[in-house]
Amino acid sequence: WSSGQDAWQSTWQAHCLLTGKQVLVRPPSSEPILGVCESIDASGCLLVRTLEGVIKITSGEILDWQ
Repeated sequence: WSSGQDAWQSTWQAHCLLTGKQVLVRPPSSEPILGVCESIDASGCLLVRTLEGVIKITSGEILDWQ
């Protein structure tokens, strides 16, 4: 994504197993976040919808997904 090309984004979306799934993500130095994976944005952040709204996750560990 750093090259400015956006072809990777549509390819990722087509093959992503997490989109639409409930995920539990632990960002570094933070409490785990539970929500539904919506997408990945143009900068490579995972977008997770929680009860508080959409959260951008720049890095972290997927602890569980369903």
